Amino acid sequence: MENETKIAIGMPVADGASMKAKTAHAIGCAIIKSPGLISDFIIKISCDVVANRTAIVKDAISRGNTHILFVDTDMYFPSDAITKMLAADKDIVGVEYNKRKFPLETVFEYQNKSDSLYKTNVAGTGLMLIKLSIFEKITQDPWFTFGRNAEGDTVVGEDVWFCNVAQDAGFEVWIDPTIKCGHIGEFIF
Repeated sequence: MENETKIAIGMPVADGASMKAKTAHAIGCAIIKSPGLISDFIIKISCDVVANRTAIVKDAISRGNTHILFVDTDMYFPSDAITKMLAADKDIVGVEYNKRKFPLETVFEYQNKSDSLYKTNVAGTGLMLIKLSIFEKITQDPWFTFGRNAEGDTVVGEDVWFCNVAQDAGFEVWIDPTIKCGHIGEFIF
């Protein structure tokens, strides 16, 4: 079938890191709740998360997938996350969650926040569904990188960079606030 949805789960892993048990459980339950949608599980391991994300996208495209679902090794999410994100039928759909620190700080930007799907400027790639077709239309290279200031400090994460690049190419970033996620650390943030 030509228009068949094929989602690759992509997990960028830092050297020496491992997936949290709750993340593995969330992925397993989501796959069970999404029969026939998941076609690949691509893991890239290195100390360079930017290279990992880029390689995952290229690999997913080469395997004929239609979407990439980025899942970081420390995310917890409900079993219906994949089907809800897919049902939104947007090019880029993220979720609300916090950084792993106190005081709590979001990895997304509120922009006309509502209780249903809403547009945003910034969303974290810790759990994000992206239509792979957009990468053919994004001419800016790289898709993912860290923005640094003159002192070399990171001032823009690779997820914010991606959101900016995608928007510059004419794509919108959306958040589904009905998908309740957690960022696993010493606490669930």
